[in-house]
Amino acid sequence: MYSADASDTVDLWMREADGSAPRQLTSGSRRNYAAASTPDGRYILFHTNRTGTWNIWRMETEGGNQRPVTVDSKIDSNWPQASADGHWVIFHRPAPGGGFHIWKTPIDGGAPVEISQEICMRPAVSLRDGAIACWYSEAGAKPVWRIGVFSPDGGRVVKIFEFAPTVSVDSALRWTADGRAVSYVDNRGGISNIWSQPIDGSPPRPVTDFHGGEIYSFAWSRDGNLAISRGMQTSDLVLISDVR
Repeated sequence: MYSADASDTVDLWMREADGSAPRQLTSGSRRNYAAASTPDGRYILFHTNRTGTWNIWRMETEGGNQRPVTVDSKIDSNWPQASADGHWVIFHRPAPGGGFHIWKTPIDGGAPVEISQEICMRPAVSLRDGAIACWYSEAGAKPVWRIGVFSPDGGRVVKIFEFAPTVSVDSALRWTADGRAVSYVDNRGGISNIWSQPIDGSPPRPVTDFHGGEIYSFAWSRDGNLAISRGMQTSDLVLISDVR
């Protein structure tokens, strides 16, 4: 699953693992991002601004029955993940003093519940034990980002991991398929590669060894395969003369 902006809108698409059979899941509904499937494969969660404010929506696997999970006209809700049991949607919302907090809401809709008041954004849920990883920072005027791991119920952070200054917190965190490490994009040397931080505290290690290019997004399948969206950004200077 991925987002594509080939038209005036940003829509969600799906393909088979070998790249075949592309099919469009959303259409003409403004901007749609961050598709994530539920553990049972029944639903796809995503965030969209089709009603103005960013809210969490869900749809059936082939794109049907699209409906909101969060309904708020003033506060954005982004980066949904299903809980390990599939009953809840975990996401982040802006915090009153800046940054973001983790929230959850029933997958069939209902009142959202704040599960942690720690500064935390872009949550990732482990299907192994339900643990929540995120980009975490202690409260302060200037965030100092690290990887934080929370229990499935939220609360306070239980594990913290430092990372290299070349890691971008604009990218998503992903649990490996076995739930024993958290992966992220490291741009050291101006080249993007996937690295993984084992939860047992051992040193992070590289997963890919690309020698050029930029990684825009990635995801692990449940059987341990890695899908990556990557490419090169180019720009040119154009001189326009004799303008009338």
